[in-house]
Amino acid sequence: MKVNPWTESWLIQYEWKIYRRFLDSLEGHVSSVMLDLNQMIEREDDEEQREFLRELNEDHYTDLLQFKAILLNSFFTASYALFELHLRQLFRIPAGENFYASGANTRLTNLGIADTPEWNKINEEYRAIRNKIVHEGGVVKKEWNNFDYAKARGIIEPSEVPPDSKEPPRYIRVTRPFCDDACNDFMNFLLKVYEAIYSDANPVVPADSSGQSSNPAEVEKASIWGYLSAVDWTNKTARLERIVGKPVPLTFGDELAEDMRRFATKYAQIRGEGAIGADDEWVSVNVTSIEGDRDPYKPFDMEEFLDQPRKPSDFKALPQLPPDDDFDVDDFNRIIREGRNVGRKA
Repeated sequence: MKVNPWTESWLIQYEWKIYRRFLDSLEGHVSSVMLDLNQMIEREDDEEQREFLRELNEDHYTDLLQFKAILLNSFFTASYALFELHLRQLFRIPAGENFYASGANTRLTNLGIADTPEWNKINEEYRAIRNKIVHEGGVVKKEWNNFDYAKARGIIEPSEVPPDSKEPPRYIRVTRPFCDDACNDFMNFLLKVYEAIYSDANPVVPADSSGQSSNPAEVEKASIWGYLSAVDWTNKTARLERIVGKPVPLTFGDELAEDMRRFATKYAQIRGEGAIGADDEWVSVNVTSIEGDRDPYKPFDMEEFLDQPRKPSDFKALPQLPPDDDFDVDDFNRIIREGRNVGRKA
C-alpha cells in the first residue's frame, strides 16, 4: 500500500508519542519510588532513627539514581536513533546508509531548513552528546568541545576518582527536561522536513495575525483539540494535527510563546479565531489560549462539547419533512445540503 504524505507524517508523530509515553511511565515510576523513600525517612521524628534510615537505604537510593541515569541516557540515544530513522525515511535513504555521509547538509540546504534552531542543536550538540554516550560510555574531559554546553545544561556530573588519576573524569547524565527538549526539537524538525518535501500536500493561503485569509472563508471562533506540532518561535507559527480532518495552521503572539513551547508535541485544546474555507476545513487559526493535556481516547463528553464555541447553525431555519411522509432518500439529501447552506450563511 502506498502511504500518502499526510498519513506518513501522522504515523511518524504517533511513534514519537509512544516514545514519550514510555518515558513518562518508567521515569515517573522511578521518581515516585525515590520520593516515597525520602518522605518515609523525613517523616521519622527521632533524629537518630532518621539518620539510621538514611544509612540503611543509602545503597537502595544510590541504585535508583543509577537506574534513572541509565534509563534517561538510553532514552536519549534511542530518541536520536529514531530521529535518524525518520529522517532517512523522509529522504528515502536506504537502510544502512549513513544520513550524514549522504550529503545531509546539502539536502537540507536545498530545502531551506539547514539553518533552523532545531537542526543546529541536533547537528552540533545532541549529536556530540549522543556520540559520547554511545562510543565512550559518556565519559568526557574538559577539552571536549561541548563540555561547557553540557555543563550549562546540568548533564555532566563527576564520577569516582580512579586510583591513578590526577583529575576525576566526568560522565554524562542527561536529565528529564533535557530529554523533553530534545524530543521536541527532533519532532519539530522532522515536521519541518516533511513540510519542505511535501509543501504542496495541503496548500493553504497563509492567514495574517487576525486569522484573515485571502481564501474565500468565514472568520469564526475556534475551539479545537489536536496534537501541537511544528512550533516555530521565530515566526510565531505552528500546526495542530487532528485525528479527524486536515492539519490546522496556527499563528500566535509573543505572550503565548512559552505556552506553545510547553505544549509542543502534546494533545491540547486551541482557542482563538480562525478562517474556515469553502470545504468546511480550517484555513488558519490565530491562537488566544492553549490548554491540555487531555487524553484523546477518553469517552466523549457531550456537555463539554456543547459548551464550546463552534460554527453557528440556525436549526429552526432547516426545512422539515411532513411527519406522515414515508422516508425518501432524495428528500433527505436535499435537507442535508440546504442545512449546510443555512449554517454557512449564519
